Amino acid sequence: VTDSHGCTTTASATLTEPENVLSASTTHVDVLCKNGNNGSIDLTVTGGTQAYTYSWVASAGGVVPAGQANNQDLNGLVDGIYNVTVTDAHSCTTTATATVTEPDILTASITAQTNVTTYLGSDGSATVTATGGTPEYSYLWNNGQSVATATGLSAGTYTVTVTDAHSCTATATAVITQPVQVCLLAKVLLQGPYETSTHLMRDDLRAQGFIPGKEPYSALPYSLKFTRVADPVRETVVDSTAVFAVTGDDAIVDWVFIELRDKTNNTLVKYTRSALVQRDGDIVDVDGVSPVCFQNLSDIQFYVVLRHRNHLGVMTANVKTMTTQGTLVNFTNGSEPEFNYGTTHPLAGPTKNYTGLSQSTVESTPAIRRALWYGDANSDHKVKYEAPDDDQSIILDNVLTKSGNTSFQSGYDFCLGYYAGDVDLSGKVKYEAPHDDRSLILYQILYYPLNTTQQSIFNELYEQLP
Repeated sequence: VTDSHGCTTTASATLTEPENVLSASTTHVDVLCKNGNNGSIDLTVTGGTQAYTYSWVASAGGVVPAGQANNQDLNGLVDGIYNVTVTDAHSCTTTATATVTEPDILTASITAQTNVTTYLGSDGSATVTATGGTPEYSYLWNNGQSVATATGLSAGTYTVTVTDAHSCTATATAVITQPVQVCLLAKVLLQGPYETSTHLMRDDLRAQGFIPGKEPYSALPYSLKFTRVADPVRETVVDSTAVFAVTGDDAIVDWVFIELRDKTNNTLVKYTRSALVQRDGDIVDVDGVSPVCFQNLSDIQFYVVLRHRNHLGVMTANVKTMTTQGTLVNFTNGSEPEFNYGTTHPLAGPTKNYTGLSQSTVESTPAIRRALWYGDANSDHKVKYEAPDDDQSIILDNVLTKSGNTSFQSGYDFCLGYYAGDVDLSGKVKYEAPHDDRSLILYQILYYPLNTTQQSIFNELYEQLP
Protein backbone atom coordinates (compact mmCIF):
# COMPACT_ATOMS: atom_id res chain seq x y z
CA VAL A 1 0.00 0.00 0.00
CA THR A 2 1.62 3.46 -1.04
CA ASP A 3 0.46 6.75 0.40
CA SER A 4 0.69 10.28 -1.17
CA HIS A 5 4.29 10.81 0.01
CA GLY A 6 5.38 7.58 -1.53
CA CYS A 7 5.57 5.71 1.64
CA THR A 8 4.69 1.98 1.32
CA THR A 9 3.69 -0.88 3.48
CA THR A 10 2.39 -4.42 2.83
CA ALA A 11 -0.23 -6.74 4.36
CA SER A 12 -1.53 -10.27 3.53
CA ALA A 13 -4.75 -12.28 4.12
CA THR A 14 -5.32 -16.04 4.04
CA LEU A 15 -8.71 -17.23 2.67
CA THR A 16 -10.00 -20.71 3.74
CA GLU A 17 -12.97 -22.95 2.77
CA PRO A 18 -14.66 -25.76 4.59
CA GLU A 19 -12.51 -28.80 4.71
CA ASN A 20 -15.23 -30.98 3.04
CA VAL A 21 -18.00 -30.14 0.64
CA LEU A 22 -21.47 -30.01 2.15
CA SER A 23 -23.34 -33.25 1.29
CA ALA A 24 -26.39 -35.19 2.45
CA SER A 25 -27.47 -38.82 2.09
CA THR A 26 -30.46 -40.84 3.27
CA THR A 27 -31.41 -44.31 4.35
CA HIS A 28 -35.03 -45.21 4.81
CA VAL A 29 -37.47 -47.84 6.06
CA ASP A 30 -40.48 -48.50 3.83
CA VAL A 31 -44.05 -48.64 5.07
CA LEU A 32 -44.78 -52.13 6.39
CA CYS A 33 -48.45 -52.43 5.41
CA LYS A 34 -50.54 -50.94 2.65
CA ASN A 35 -51.85 -47.50 3.62
CA GLY A 36 -49.69 -47.52 6.72
CA ASN A 37 -47.72 -44.59 8.15
CA ASN A 38 -44.70 -46.24 9.75
CA GLY A 39 -42.06 -45.36 7.17
CA SER A 40 -38.97 -43.41 8.25
CA ILE A 41 -35.96 -41.55 6.80
CA ASP A 42 -32.54 -41.21 8.43
CA LEU A 43 -30.58 -38.22 7.03
CA THR A 44 -26.79 -38.07 7.29
CA VAL A 45 -25.04 -34.71 6.61
CA THR A 46 -21.27 -34.24 6.18
CA GLY A 47 -19.03 -31.33 5.26
CA GLY A 48 -19.96 -27.70 5.15
CA THR A 49 -20.03 -25.70 8.32
CA GLN A 50 -22.18 -26.64 11.23
CA ALA A 51 -24.83 -26.01 12.46
CA TYR A 52 -27.18 -27.29 9.80
CA THR A 53 -30.81 -26.52 9.15
CA TYR A 54 -33.28 -28.69 7.28
CA SER A 55 -36.32 -28.09 5.12
CA TRP A 56 -38.37 -31.12 4.03
CA VAL A 57 -41.01 -31.19 1.32
CA ALA A 58 -42.95 -34.19 0.01
CA SER A 59 -44.47 -35.18 -3.31
CA ALA A 60 -46.09 -38.17 -5.04
CA GLY A 61 -48.47 -38.70 -2.16
CA GLY A 62 -45.93 -38.25 0.61
CA VAL A 63 -46.78 -36.16 3.65
CA VAL A 64 -44.28 -34.54 5.97
CA PRO A 65 -45.75 -35.11 9.45
CA ALA A 66 -46.69 -32.01 11.39
CA GLY A 67 -43.77 -30.56 13.33
CA GLN A 68 -41.13 -32.54 11.42
CA ALA A 69 -40.49 -30.29 8.38
CA ASN A 70 -37.29 -28.94 9.97
CA ASN A 71 -36.16 -32.18 11.60
CA GLN A 72 -33.06 -34.00 10.47
CA ASP A 73 -34.89 -37.34 10.39
CA LEU A 74 -38.51 -38.13 9.59
CA ASN A 75 -40.78 -40.77 11.17
CA GLY A 76 -44.40 -41.88 10.75
CA LEU A 77 -44.28 -41.55 6.99
CA VAL A 78 -46.70 -42.72 4.32
CA ASP A 79 -45.40 -43.78 0.95
CA GLY A 80 -44.13 -40.97 -1.31
CA ILE A 81 -41.10 -38.93 -2.32
CA TYR A 82 -39.39 -36.79 0.30
CA ASN A 83 -36.90 -34.01 -0.61
CA VAL A 84 -34.75 -32.15 1.92
CA THR A 85 -32.65 -29.01 1.58
CA VAL A 86 -29.77 -28.80 4.05
CA THR A 87 -28.27 -25.36 4.80
CA ASP A 88 -25.06 -24.92 6.78
CA ALA A 89 -23.87 -22.01 8.94
CA HIS A 90 -22.55 -20.19 5.86
CA SER A 91 -25.82 -20.62 3.97
CA CYS A 92 -24.31 -23.24 1.75
CA THR A 93 -26.95 -25.76 0.65
CA THR A 94 -27.27 -29.30 -0.55
CA THR A 95 -30.27 -31.55 -1.23
CA ALA A 96 -31.18 -35.21 -0.84
CA THR A 97 -34.17 -37.35 -1.84
CA ALA A 98 -35.69 -40.51 -0.38
CA THR A 99 -38.52 -42.58 -1.84
CA VAL A 100 -40.62 -44.46 0.72
CA THR A 101 -42.68 -47.32 -0.70
CA GLU A 102 -45.39 -49.64 0.61
CA PRO A 103 -46.32 -53.25 -0.29
CA ASP A 104 -49.39 -54.23 -2.28
CA ILE A 105 -52.45 -54.56 -0.11
CA LEU A 106 -52.69 -57.90 1.71
CA THR A 107 -55.88 -59.70 0.74
CA ALA A 108 -57.43 -62.96 1.85
CA SER A 109 -60.14 -64.80 -0.04
CA ILE A 110 -61.88 -68.16 0.26
CA THR A 111 -60.90 -70.01 -2.90
CA ALA A 112 -62.30 -73.46 -2.15
CA GLN A 113 -65.13 -74.67 0.02
CA THR A 114 -66.83 -77.99 0.70
CA ASN A 115 -70.16 -77.94 2.49
CA VAL A 116 -71.27 -80.58 4.97
CA THR A 117 -72.80 -83.57 3.20
CA THR A 118 -75.19 -84.70 5.95
CA TYR A 119 -77.26 -82.87 8.51
CA LEU A 120 -75.20 -82.22 11.67
CA GLY A 121 -72.18 -83.70 9.90
CA SER A 122 -68.62 -82.36 10.20
CA ASP A 123 -66.97 -83.08 6.85
CA GLY A 124 -66.88 -79.50 5.55
CA SER A 125 -63.71 -77.64 4.61
CA ALA A 126 -62.58 -74.17 3.53
CA THR A 127 -59.35 -72.92 1.92
CA VAL A 128 -58.04 -69.35 2.13
CA THR A 129 -55.59 -67.84 -0.39
CA ALA A 130 -53.50 -64.76 0.47
CA THR A 131 -52.04 -62.26 -2.01
CA GLY A 132 -50.08 -59.03 -1.62
CA GLY A 133 -48.42 -57.99 1.59
CA THR A 134 -45.07 -59.55 2.36
CA PRO A 135 -44.73 -63.35 2.36
CA GLU A 136 -44.55 -65.64 4.27
CA TYR A 137 -48.11 -65.89 5.54
CA SER A 138 -49.57 -67.45 8.65
CA TYR A 139 -53.22 -68.38 9.25
CA LEU A 140 -55.56 -68.54 12.22
CA TRP A 141 -59.20 -69.66 11.96
CA ASN A 142 -61.74 -68.77 14.61
CA ASN A 143 -62.01 -72.47 15.51
CA GLY A 144 -58.29 -72.59 16.33
CA GLN A 145 -56.94 -74.23 13.17
CA SER A 146 -53.73 -72.64 11.87
CA VAL A 147 -53.46 -73.89 8.30
CA ALA A 148 -54.64 -72.54 4.97
CA THR A 149 -57.29 -75.25 4.65
CA ALA A 150 -59.54 -75.79 7.64
CA THR A 151 -61.11 -79.27 7.73
CA GLY A 152 -63.64 -81.23 9.76
CA LEU A 153 -66.05 -78.32 9.76
CA SER A 154 -69.69 -78.49 10.75
CA ALA A 155 -72.24 -76.00 9.48
CA GLY A 156 -71.44 -72.45 10.56
CA THR A 157 -69.51 -69.27 9.86
CA TYR A 158 -65.72 -69.48 9.91
CA THR A 159 -63.39 -66.45 9.85
CA VAL A 160 -59.68 -66.71 9.12
CA THR A 161 -57.03 -64.08 9.83
CA VAL A 162 -54.00 -64.05 7.51
CA THR A 163 -50.82 -62.41 8.86
CA ASP A 164 -47.82 -61.58 6.64
CA ALA A 165 -44.12 -61.22 7.49
CA HIS A 166 -44.68 -57.59 8.62
CA SER A 167 -47.63 -58.53 10.88
CA CYS A 168 -50.11 -57.01 8.44
CA THR A 169 -53.46 -58.79 8.58
CA ALA A 170 -56.42 -59.55 6.37
CA THR A 171 -59.52 -61.61 7.02
CA ALA A 172 -61.89 -63.78 5.02
CA THR A 173 -65.09 -65.59 5.95
CA ALA A 174 -66.53 -68.90 4.80
CA VAL A 175 -70.11 -69.93 5.47
CA ILE A 176 -70.36 -73.72 5.57
CA THR A 177 -73.84 -75.04 4.95
CA GLN A 178 -75.46 -78.40 5.53
CA PRO A 179 -78.41 -80.15 3.88
CA VAL A 180 -81.77 -78.80 4.91
CA GLN A 181 -83.49 -81.35 7.12
CA VAL A 182 -87.20 -81.64 7.77
CA CYS A 183 -88.79 -84.18 10.05
CA LEU A 184 -91.99 -86.12 10.68
CA LEU A 185 -93.56 -86.67 14.06
CA ALA A 186 -95.69 -89.52 12.80
CA LYS A 187 -97.91 -92.02 14.59
CA VAL A 188 -99.71 -95.08 13.26
CA LEU A 189 -101.21 -98.26 14.68
CA LEU A 190 -101.27 -101.69 13.07
CA GLN A 191 -104.54 -103.52 13.55
CA GLY A 192 -102.96 -106.99 13.58
CA PRO A 193 -101.00 -106.68 16.83
CA TYR A 194 -103.24 -104.05 18.45
CA GLU A 195 -104.81 -104.92 21.81
CA THR A 196 -107.76 -102.96 23.15
CA SER A 197 -106.97 -104.06 26.69
CA THR A 198 -103.71 -102.11 26.72
CA HIS A 199 -104.41 -99.62 23.91
CA LEU A 200 -101.02 -100.67 22.57
CA MET A 201 -99.64 -103.01 19.93
CA ARG A 202 -97.92 -106.22 20.94
CA ASP A 203 -94.19 -106.49 20.30
CA ASP A 204 -94.01 -110.26 19.79
CA LEU A 205 -91.66 -110.01 16.81
CA ARG A 206 -89.17 -108.01 18.86
CA ALA A 207 -89.48 -110.22 21.93
CA GLN A 208 -88.67 -113.31 19.83
CA GLY A 209 -85.81 -111.65 17.97
CA PHE A 210 -87.48 -111.80 14.56
CA ILE A 211 -87.34 -108.16 13.47
CA PRO A 212 -84.52 -107.77 10.92
CA GLY A 213 -81.81 -105.20 11.52
CA LYS A 214 -82.17 -103.97 7.94
CA GLU A 215 -85.46 -102.69 6.58
CA PRO A 216 -87.33 -105.51 4.77
CA TYR A 217 -88.83 -103.51 1.91
CA SER A 218 -85.70 -103.76 -0.24
CA ALA A 219 -85.71 -107.57 -0.01
CA LEU A 220 -88.02 -110.24 -1.41
CA PRO A 221 -90.91 -110.66 -1.29
CA TYR A 222 -91.61 -107.04 -0.35
CA SER A 223 -89.32 -105.41 -2.91
CA LEU A 224 -91.79 -106.51 -5.61
CA LYS A 225 -94.47 -104.21 -4.17
CA PHE A 226 -92.51 -101.45 -2.40
CA THR A 227 -90.39 -99.08 -4.49
CA ARG A 228 -87.74 -96.94 -2.86
CA VAL A 229 -87.51 -93.43 -4.30
CA ALA A 230 -84.60 -91.01 -3.65
CA ASP A 231 -83.65 -93.34 -0.81
CA PRO A 232 -80.29 -94.81 -1.87
CA VAL A 233 -79.07 -96.22 1.43
CA ARG A 234 -80.94 -99.15 2.94
CA GLU A 235 -82.02 -98.21 6.46
CA THR A 236 -80.30 -100.26 9.13
CA VAL A 237 -80.83 -100.24 12.89
CA VAL A 238 -77.91 -98.39 14.47
CA ASP A 239 -77.51 -100.77 17.40
CA SER A 240 -79.83 -103.76 17.16
CA THR A 241 -78.96 -105.03 20.60
CA ALA A 242 -79.81 -101.75 22.30
CA VAL A 243 -82.79 -100.77 20.16
CA PHE A 244 -84.51 -104.15 20.35
CA ALA A 245 -83.80 -104.43 24.08
CA VAL A 246 -86.24 -101.60 24.86
CA THR A 247 -89.51 -102.79 26.41
CA GLY A 248 -92.73 -101.06 27.39
CA ASP A 249 -94.61 -98.46 25.33
CA ASP A 250 -91.52 -97.63 23.27
CA ALA A 251 -90.66 -101.21 22.33
CA ILE A 252 -90.30 -101.74 18.58
CA VAL A 253 -93.16 -103.56 16.83
CA ASP A 254 -91.97 -103.68 13.21
CA TRP A 255 -90.72 -101.71 10.22
CA VAL A 256 -93.04 -99.35 8.32
CA PHE A 257 -92.64 -97.64 4.95
CA ILE A 258 -93.07 -93.86 4.51
CA GLU A 259 -93.85 -92.13 1.23
CA LEU A 260 -93.84 -88.39 0.52
CA ARG A 261 -96.03 -87.69 -2.50
CA ASP A 262 -96.08 -84.66 -4.74
CA LYS A 263 -98.29 -81.82 -3.49
CA THR A 264 -99.90 -81.40 -6.93
CA ASN A 265 -100.11 -85.09 -7.85
CA ASN A 266 -100.87 -87.44 -4.98
CA THR A 267 -100.05 -90.49 -7.09
CA LEU A 268 -96.44 -89.39 -7.60
CA VAL A 269 -94.04 -90.66 -4.93
CA LYS A 270 -91.12 -88.23 -4.54
CA TYR A 271 -89.29 -89.67 -1.52
CA THR A 272 -89.41 -92.77 0.68
CA ARG A 273 -87.96 -93.88 4.00
CA SER A 274 -88.25 -97.01 6.09
CA ALA A 275 -88.61 -96.54 9.83
CA LEU A 276 -89.56 -98.34 13.04
CA VAL A 277 -92.93 -98.19 14.80
CA GLN A 278 -93.22 -98.46 18.57
CA ARG A 279 -96.00 -100.10 20.57
CA ASP A 280 -97.71 -96.75 21.19
CA GLY A 281 -97.62 -95.91 17.49
CA ASP A 282 -94.70 -93.50 17.45
CA ILE A 283 -92.64 -93.85 14.28
CA VAL A 284 -88.93 -93.46 14.96
CA ASP A 285 -85.66 -93.54 13.07
CA VAL A 286 -83.16 -96.39 13.11
CA ASP A 287 -81.80 -95.34 16.50
CA GLY A 288 -85.17 -96.27 17.99
CA VAL A 289 -85.68 -92.80 19.44
CA SER A 290 -85.38 -89.91 16.96
CA PRO A 291 -88.10 -88.69 14.62
CA VAL A 292 -87.80 -89.63 10.96
CA CYS A 293 -86.12 -86.90 8.95
CA PHE A 294 -85.48 -86.15 5.29
CA GLN A 295 -82.70 -84.08 3.76
CA ASN A 296 -82.36 -81.99 0.61
CA LEU A 297 -85.99 -82.27 -0.48
CA SER A 298 -87.10 -80.40 -3.58
CA ASP A 299 -90.08 -79.02 -1.67
CA ILE A 300 -91.42 -78.93 1.88
CA GLN A 301 -95.07 -79.73 1.09
CA PHE A 302 -96.18 -83.30 0.50
CA TYR A 303 -98.94 -85.81 1.00
CA VAL A 304 -97.72 -88.25 3.67
CA VAL A 305 -98.33 -92.00 3.22
CA LEU A 306 -97.68 -94.74 5.79
CA ARG A 307 -97.57 -98.34 4.59
CA HIS A 308 -96.80 -101.74 6.08
CA ARG A 309 -95.82 -105.03 4.53
CA ASN A 310 -99.08 -106.86 5.38
CA HIS A 311 -101.44 -104.01 6.34
CA LEU A 312 -103.19 -101.56 4.02
CA GLY A 313 -101.62 -98.10 3.88
CA VAL A 314 -103.09 -94.69 4.65
CA MET A 315 -102.47 -91.18 3.29
CA THR A 316 -103.16 -87.68 4.56
CA ALA A 317 -106.14 -86.04 2.90
CA ASN A 318 -104.28 -82.73 2.85
CA VAL A 319 -100.81 -81.58 1.93
CA LYS A 320 -98.53 -81.35 4.95
CA THR A 321 -95.82 -78.71 5.35
CA MET A 322 -92.61 -80.27 6.58
CA THR A 323 -90.58 -78.42 9.21
CA THR A 324 -87.19 -78.77 10.82
CA GLN A 325 -88.80 -79.16 14.24
CA GLY A 326 -91.06 -81.93 12.94
CA THR A 327 -94.52 -82.03 11.40
CA LEU A 328 -97.16 -83.93 13.33
CA VAL A 329 -99.05 -86.61 11.38
CA ASN A 330 -101.13 -88.65 13.81
CA PHE A 331 -103.14 -91.41 12.17
CA THR A 332 -104.03 -93.08 15.48
CA ASN A 333 -106.84 -90.93 16.91
CA GLY A 334 -108.87 -89.58 14.01
CA SER A 335 -107.33 -86.10 14.26
CA GLU A 336 -105.56 -86.37 10.90
CA PRO A 337 -107.91 -86.22 7.90
CA GLU A 338 -107.36 -89.34 5.79
CA PHE A 339 -107.65 -89.70 2.05
CA ASN A 340 -110.44 -91.98 0.83
CA TYR A 341 -112.17 -92.52 -2.49
CA GLY A 342 -115.68 -92.10 -1.16
CA THR A 343 -117.89 -93.29 -4.03
CA THR A 344 -115.24 -92.79 -6.72
CA HIS A 345 -113.03 -95.83 -6.31
CA PRO A 346 -111.78 -96.71 -9.82
CA LEU A 347 -112.57 -100.41 -9.35
CA ALA A 348 -115.50 -100.50 -6.91
CA GLY A 349 -117.35 -97.64 -8.55
CA PRO A 350 -120.21 -95.57 -7.07
CA THR A 351 -121.96 -98.50 -5.41
CA LYS A 352 -119.38 -98.57 -2.62
CA ASN A 353 -118.74 -95.61 -0.33
CA TYR A 354 -115.31 -95.76 1.33
CA THR A 355 -115.76 -92.63 3.40
CA GLY A 356 -114.19 -93.22 6.81
CA LEU A 357 -112.74 -96.59 5.76
CA SER A 358 -109.13 -95.62 5.13
CA GLN A 359 -108.37 -97.35 8.43
CA SER A 360 -110.14 -99.58 10.89
CA THR A 361 -111.65 -98.00 13.99
CA VAL A 362 -110.34 -100.44 16.56
CA GLU A 363 -111.74 -98.48 19.52
CA SER A 364 -114.53 -95.92 19.83
CA THR A 365 -114.52 -95.38 23.59
CA PRO A 366 -113.16 -93.93 25.74
CA ALA A 367 -111.26 -92.47 22.78
CA ILE A 368 -111.17 -93.17 19.07
CA ARG A 369 -108.32 -95.40 18.00
CA ARG A 370 -107.62 -95.95 14.31
CA ALA A 371 -105.34 -98.62 12.85
CA LEU A 372 -104.21 -99.87 9.45
CA TRP A 373 -106.32 -102.79 8.17
CA TYR A 374 -104.43 -106.07 8.53
CA GLY A 375 -104.49 -108.94 6.03
CA ASP A 376 -102.71 -107.74 2.87
CA ALA A 377 -100.25 -110.61 3.00
CA ASN A 378 -99.37 -110.40 -0.70
CA SER A 379 -99.00 -106.59 -0.62
CA ASP A 380 -101.37 -106.07 -3.56
CA HIS A 381 -103.26 -103.17 -1.94
CA LYS A 382 -106.34 -105.12 -0.93
CA VAL A 383 -107.43 -107.87 1.47
CA LYS A 384 -108.98 -110.94 -0.16
CA TYR A 385 -109.87 -114.31 1.31
CA GLU A 386 -110.83 -116.49 -1.65
CA ALA A 387 -108.77 -117.29 -4.75
CA PRO A 388 -107.48 -116.01 -7.05
CA ASP A 389 -104.96 -113.44 -5.77
CA ASP A 390 -106.03 -114.13 -2.22
CA ASP A 391 -104.03 -113.45 0.91
CA GLN A 392 -104.67 -116.77 2.66
CA SER A 393 -102.60 -118.47 -0.04
CA ILE A 394 -99.56 -116.58 1.24
CA ILE A 395 -100.19 -118.01 4.68
CA LEU A 396 -100.42 -121.51 3.24
CA ASP A 397 -97.26 -120.98 1.21
CA ASN A 398 -95.34 -119.77 4.27
CA VAL A 399 -96.40 -122.87 6.21
CA LEU A 400 -95.82 -125.44 3.47
CA THR A 401 -92.38 -124.10 2.53
CA LYS A 402 -91.09 -123.77 6.08
CA SER A 403 -87.84 -125.74 6.29
CA GLY A 404 -89.01 -127.88 9.22
CA ASN A 405 -92.28 -128.87 7.53
CA THR A 406 -90.74 -131.80 5.69
CA SER A 407 -94.09 -133.49 5.04
CA PHE A 408 -95.71 -130.28 3.74
CA GLN A 409 -98.59 -130.36 6.22
CA SER A 410 -101.01 -127.40 6.16
CA GLY A 411 -101.55 -127.92 9.88
CA TYR A 412 -97.86 -127.42 10.67
CA ASP A 413 -97.69 -125.44 13.93
CA PHE A 414 -94.05 -124.34 14.04
CA CYS A 415 -93.74 -121.75 11.27
CA LEU A 416 -91.93 -119.21 13.41
CA GLY A 417 -90.16 -116.14 12.11
CA TYR A 418 -90.65 -112.97 10.11
CA TYR A 419 -93.23 -113.79 7.44
CA ALA A 420 -95.74 -111.90 5.32
CA GLY A 421 -98.47 -114.38 6.30
CA ASP A 422 -98.13 -113.46 9.96
CA VAL A 423 -100.89 -110.86 9.77
CA ASP A 424 -101.18 -110.33 13.53
CA LEU A 425 -97.37 -110.08 13.92
CA SER A 426 -97.31 -112.81 16.54
CA GLY A 427 -94.08 -114.34 15.24
CA LYS A 428 -95.92 -117.43 14.01
CA VAL A 429 -97.71 -118.17 10.74
CA LYS A 430 -100.53 -120.65 11.19
CA TYR A 431 -102.90 -121.84 8.48
CA GLU A 432 -105.28 -124.14 10.33
CA ALA A 433 -107.36 -123.40 13.43
CA PRO A 434 -107.14 -122.61 16.23
CA HIS A 435 -105.39 -119.21 16.48
CA ASP A 436 -104.64 -119.23 12.77
CA ASP A 437 -103.91 -116.29 10.48
CA ARG A 438 -106.27 -117.54 7.79
CA SER A 439 -109.26 -117.05 10.11
CA LEU A 440 -108.13 -113.51 10.84
CA ILE A 441 -108.36 -112.66 7.15
CA LEU A 442 -111.74 -114.34 6.91
CA TYR A 443 -113.04 -112.29 9.85
CA GLN A 444 -111.64 -109.15 8.28
CA ILE A 445 -113.58 -109.84 5.10
CA LEU A 446 -116.82 -110.96 6.74
CA TYR A 447 -117.07 -107.98 9.09
CA TYR A 448 -115.80 -105.28 6.73
CA PRO A 449 -118.53 -102.56 6.78
CA LEU A 450 -119.14 -102.68 3.02
CA ASN A 451 -119.56 -106.46 2.98
CA THR A 452 -123.20 -106.14 4.03
CA THR A 453 -124.05 -109.76 3.16
CA GLN A 454 -120.94 -111.13 4.88
CA GLN A 455 -119.70 -113.07 1.89
CA SER A 456 -116.26 -114.70 2.12
CA ILE A 457 -115.85 -114.04 -1.58
CA PHE A 458 -116.09 -110.26 -1.02
CA ASN A 459 -113.48 -108.66 -3.23
CA GLU A 460 -113.59 -104.95 -2.48
CA LEU A 461 -111.60 -104.35 0.68
CA TYR A 462 -109.30 -101.92 -1.07
CA GLU A 463 -106.43 -99.83 0.22
CA GLN A 464 -107.42 -96.15 0.06
CA LEU A 465 -104.35 -94.91 -1.76
CA PRO A 466 -104.44 -93.27 -5.20
